[in-house]
Formats: sequence, structure tokens, C-alpha cells
Amino acid sequence: MPERLPSRPLRNWFLAWHIHTGDPAGVIAKGFDLDPMLVADLLGGQVPLMIRADEAVEVCLKVRMAPSAIWPRVERAASKQQRECDPLAADVPTSLTRALVEFR
Repeated sequence: MPERLPSRPLRNWFLAWHIHTGDPAGVIAKGFDLDPMLVADLLGGQVPLMIRADEAVEVCLKVRMAPSAIWPRVERAASKQQRECDPLAADVPTSLTRALVEFR
């Protein structure tokens, strides 16, 4: 997975949540146990173009959304690269969603 990902998909999700519920950024952040500044940045006027991958995955997990659903091309590229590098990768879950399902 790359170090940074486009922030637009997360912004769109939080914007839809904000429009649907009317909750301000602080309430959304508190409800999902997220950094209030991150949510405010995503909903603000000066939206960052990119977000750190570790932050993006954390946000996705806390709002119960699979990162592969938001950035499918990144997930496929990472899976392909892993299979090319590791002959045993076929036996290893390559998507975060499958890994979480198997973990439960």
C-alpha cells in the first residue's frame, strides 16, 4: 500500500454523514473516536489532497468500512505485487476485509 492515499473518498463519506445527520465535525469525530482535527480538515474548505495511509486505514476501521471498497485499485495493485514477490501469498488473505472476517 502506498504511504499516502487520496482523501476525496473519505471526505465524500464524512460530507454525506454530515448532510444526513447535521452533526458538526466535532460530534462526528467523537462518535467514531477519531481525531477531531482530521475530521475537521476533511470537512473544511482546505481539504488535504492526500491522507497518510495509516490514518486512512484507521478511519476506515473505526467507521466500519473496508479500505478496499474506497481504494479498490490500490488494493488490487498491492495484492498483485504481493503475489509476484511471495510464492505462498495465494494462501495468505490479501485483502483487509478477508483478514478481518477470518479474524472474527
